[in-house]
Amino acid sequence: MSLSLLNPFTHFCSPVSYRLNVEALKERFRQLQRQLHPDRFSTASPEEQEFSAGQSALVNRAYSTLLKPYSRGLYLLELNGLTIDEKDTLTDASGFLEEMWEVRESLDDAANTGDLAALLLLQTTNNANLKNISDEVAASFDSGDYTAAKECLARMKYFINIEESLKDRLDPPP
Repeated sequence: MSLSLLNPFTHFCSPVSYRLNVEALKERFRQLQRQLHPDRFSTASPEEQEFSAGQSALVNRAYSTLLKPYSRGLYLLELNGLTIDEKDTLTDASGFLEEMWEVRESLDDAANTGDLAALLLLQTTNNANLKNISDEVAASFDSGDYTAAKECLARMKYFINIEESLKDRLDPPP
C-alpha cells in the first residue's frame, strides 16, 4: 500500500491524538527514512527510485505535521471538518489581543535597547504560555470539544509568532 493513502498518524503507527510520544515519533521517523531513503535505491530501477523518493517525501511531510503541536492540531481539526481562517475571530479576543500587543511592545523595547535579560524573561514567559495553551488544546481534543481546540490553536499561533520574533532577536542570522 502506498503511504500517500494514509494519514500522518498511520505513517507513524500512532493513535490519532493530539497527545503523542515525540521520542517514539522521532524513532519511527528514523526507521522509515532508513527503509525509504532514495540513497538505498540508487541501483534500483527508475520506477523504484521514483517510488522511494515519493514515499520518503511523504514521510518527511507527515513527520513535520506531527512533530509540531500547532500543525498537529490543525491536522486534527481538519480531520474533524474544521479549519482556522484569517477571518476567524477569537471569542473574547479584546483582552487577549491587548495582552499580545503589550508583549509585542515589550519585545520591541527590549530588543531596541539591547536588554538581553528582558528578552530572556519574555522567552521564559512565552514558553510557559505555549506549554499551557498546548495543554488546553490537548484537553479540548481529549474531550471532543473541537470548537475549543480551534480557539486554543488560534491563540497558540500568537505565542508561536512571539517565539519566532524572540528567536530572531536572541539569535539573529549571520
